[in-house]
Amino acid sequence: MITAFSGRVPHASPVLEACGTGAAARTGRKDVRAAEQTARTAFKARFDSAYRQYAAVRLGDDDAGDVVEAVWKQIELGWAGLLRCPSPAGGAWTLLSRAVHASPARPPSPLDKLPRPAADAFLLRHCVGLEADRAAEAMGMEPAAFESLYRSVVPRPGSGNPSGIFDR
Repeated sequence: MITAFSGRVPHASPVLEACGTGAAARTGRKDVRAAEQTARTAFKARFDSAYRQYAAVRLGDDDAGDVVEAVWKQIELGWAGLLRCPSPAGGAWTLLSRAVHASPARPPSPLDKLPRPAADAFLLRHCVGLEADRAAEAMGMEPAAFESLYRSVVPRPGSGNPSGIFDR
């Protein structure tokens, strides 16, 4: 999981004060903005490929880019709020999943009868081809929670068909 920088420096830390008065004085809004930009850039670099691949599977290549760019803009504008989420990656994934699901370019799918997170887990593993730990990270979930969600769609051999999507 990616841990988040809070974007706030409430007071000079004892470590900065120990460096001398100048070090504490130099920690200000400009430094915080630079750190936020660096964090956003790293976050986007980590998740952009998975987001684009997921959107392309659901919407097709022509529409996916516009939807993903709109979501990245939302993330940029709401970065401080996203960092307050228990899982910033989970909050970002929710924005993406909602945007893709709401897109008029999204064709109907047999996966529509599943809860959206379960369908997303299936798509990330089977259509995008992500390993379980990478798919869990993209969705902002712990690997065990992702595995449980995934298994609600794709059962272990011999355990039946709990989701019903494989019915003929």
